[in-house]
Amino acid sequence: MQPNNNVGINVRKCFFIAIVVVVLAGLVLSPLWLGTPPTAPTVKVAFIGYTNSSSSNRLARFRVSNLGNVRVYRWDLFRTQLEGSPAVVNVDPNPRTSVILNPGQSEVLSVAAPSGPGRWRGQALCSFTGLSFQWSQLMLKLTHQGTRVRSYDMNSEWIDK
Repeated sequence: MQPNNNVGINVRKCFFIAIVVVVLAGLVLSPLWLGTPPTAPTVKVAFIGYTNSSSSNRLARFRVSNLGNVRVYRWDLFRTQLEGSPAVVNVDPNPRTSVILNPGQSEVLSVAAPSGPGRWRGQALCSFTGLSFQWSQLMLKLTHQGTRVRSYDMNSEWIDK
C-alpha cells in the first residue's frame, strides 16, 4: 500500500495559508500594537520676534525645533492662544505644507500676531512619524479617509505684547 501524498500536500498548503494569514494580520494590526509612545515629542516652539508682511500686517515669527531623536511631523496648522482663554484664536488661515522635522532640524514660521490685550503664545500641532502615522497616511492616499493619529499641542512660552 502506498502512502497518500495528497494528505501531506494538503497539510503543507494549510500550514502555508495559516502563516500568510498571521503575517497579514500582523501587518494590518501592527499600527495598533506599535502605536505612538505615551509621551509627547520633544519639540520646542520659540518666539523669535515680530516682522511685517508685504501688506503691512504684523506677523510673529516662531522657530519650531525637533530636539528629540526621532522624526516628527508638524501639521499644516499653527495657532495662537490668548492667555486665560480656553479657546485657541487667530488660527492662521494661510495653508502651509506640513513638514517632517528630522532630529535636530528646525524651521521658522511667520503667523498673524493676535491683536488685543494680554499675553499670548504660539502652538504647533505635531505627531510622531511611526507606524501608526505611516498607516494613516497610506489609508488617506488609498481611501481618502485617514485613521486616527495621536497629535500633540506644542506651546511656546507666554509672550507679552
